[in-house]
Amino acid sequence: EKGSIWRKWDLHIHTPLTKLSDNYKQIEDENIWDTFSSKIENSSVAAFGITDYFSSDNYFYFIDFFKKKYPDSKKVFFLNIEFRLDIAVNPKGEEINIHVIFSNKISQNQIEDFLTDLKTNHSNASGAKISCKNLQKEQFVSATINHNELVLSLKRIFGNEKSYLILAAANNAGLRPSSKSPRKLAITDEIDKLCDAFFGGRQNVEYYLNKDRYETEELAKPKPVVNGCDAHSFEEIDNFLCKYVTKEVSQWKIEILKDITWIKSDLTFEGLKQILYEPIFRVKINDIEPRTPIRRVEKIKFDFPNQTLIKRKNSKEQQDFCLKHLKHPIYFSDYFTCIIGGRGTGKSTIISLLAEKLNEKTDFFNKAELIVNGSQYNIENDLSNYIEITGTNEIEFV
Repeated sequence: EKGSIWRKWDLHIHTPLTKLSDNYKQIEDENIWDTFSSKIENSSVAAFGITDYFSSDNYFYFIDFFKKKYPDSKKVFFLNIEFRLDIAVNPKGEEINIHVIFSNKISQNQIEDFLTDLKTNHSNASGAKISCKNLQKEQFVSATINHNELVLSLKRIFGNEKSYLILAAANNAGLRPSSKSPRKLAITDEIDKLCDAFFGGRQNVEYYLNKDRYETEELAKPKPVVNGCDAHSFEEIDNFLCKYVTKEVSQWKIEILKDITWIKSDLTFEGLKQILYEPIFRVKINDIEPRTPIRRVEKIKFDFPNQTLIKRKNSKEQQDFCLKHLKHPIYFSDYFTCIIGGRGTGKSTIISLLAEKLNEKTDFFNKAELIVNGSQYNIENDLSNYIEITGTNEIEFV
C-alpha cells in the first residue's frame, strides 16, 4: 500500500538435493523439504532466489511444496539458475559462475524449453552437444556453457522481453582478473557488459558504480551489487541467511563473509528490476536497515459526508465534492509519492487538503470552499475529523 519500502532480499540460496555440494542432511524420518520450507517461512527475508546448477527441477518442486504448506505466506520466490562458464579469468583459474534470475511469471514450460535449447560442453556418443536439461548426475560437476550461447538462447526462447536478469559472481569463482593479462581483462569487461548486476559484497559496490572500470575508454554503466547467503545446508541457513558474518584475518583486518541485502521496491520482478535503474538508491548491503526520514506523512484518510459540496468563493457556482466517496486511506511512501489520475479526479485537492489541515495556506482554497451539510467547513479546525493525518505536522508546501 505504501509502494517501495526497504526489505531484506536473498537471491542466492540452494535447496535440498541441489545438483552440487548438497549438504542438507536428513535426520531419521525428517522431511527435508518440510524443514527447508519452515526455515524460509520463519526467516526475516521477504524475497528469495531459489538456486540450482543448470536446472530448475528443485525450484518448481519447492514452490509446489511450499504453497501447500504455507498457502497464505507473503514470501516471494524467483528462479535462480547458476551456470559455470567455459572461461576463467581469476588467478586461481576458476571458471566464472554466472546466474540467471527469472521473473516468477514465466511458465515452467518456457524454462524447460530454455534449458533444452542451451547446450553444454558435454557431448553424447554421437558427438552431439548435451543440453542443460539432459545432463546426467555425474556431468554437473564438469559442465560449462559459453556466455555468447547463453545470450542467444535466452533471446531465442524469450525474445526481446527482458523477463530475466543476468548476474556474475564478483568474488570467489568470479571476476577477479590478473592485472598482468590484457586478454583476461578484456574478457572480464565483456562479461561485465552482458551482466545486469553482480553477486558480491559491500567491498564491490563502489567498483561497479564506477563508469571508468573498463580497460578501454568506453564508459561503463553503473550496476548494482547484491549479496546472497549461498547456503547449501541447514547449518549454513542458520548461520548465514540474513546474517552479518565476519572473520578476523589479522589483528587489524576483518573479512566480511556474509552480509544482508536491502532492496527498496515492491515484491515483484518489476520491483527487483528497479535496482538496475537506480543502483545507488534502490539497493544497500548493510547489517542494519537503511534509515527512513524522520519527518514524513504516513497516510491521509477522508470521511466526508455525502452532502459535501465545493463552491467557488464570491460565487453561487457549486458542485459535488469529488472526494466525498473516497473512504480508504492514502498511504505515502517514506521517500517519494506520485499521485496519478485524470483531470478533475482530485489530485490537487488531496494535496491542498493535506496542507490546509496542517495550517499551510494554499491558493486552491483561497479560491474555493467546502460546504458540508449546508455550512462552510473549516478545514484547519476539523472538529468532525473528516480529515485524519498520520505523521508529522512539519511540512513545506510548494
